[in-house]
Amino acid sequence: MPRFSGCEFETTYPFGRVLLADPHFPVRAKVEVFNPLVPGDEEMSGLPLAIISVTLESLADGALDCSVMMSVEALVGHSCRSHDLPSRPLASSPVGARFSGLSAIR
Repeated sequence: MPRFSGCEFETTYPFGRVLLADPHFPVRAKVEVFNPLVPGDEEMSGLPLAIISVTLESLADGALDCSVMMSVEALVGHSCRSHDLPSRPLASSPVGARFSGLSAIR
């Protein structure tokens, strides 16, 4: 899988940002992840949920067609994997005016 050579991490809980760049690639990427944080509400703040947002910035002179692919270990089913059982997360396919993709649900 292709990788960016430059990576910076910024954090301000509950947000984490990864800034990706590569001198040989005409796009910079920002990946922002956060989880729900509701002060005083441990139920909402403890939801097993992470929201991921990807922003691409073109460094090219002309228009670019870009796709985003991410590969991460699924947290869903972690207790199954610790007992050498397969996890089977489900996925939905949200589609919006400017995006399409998969969301893990379980």
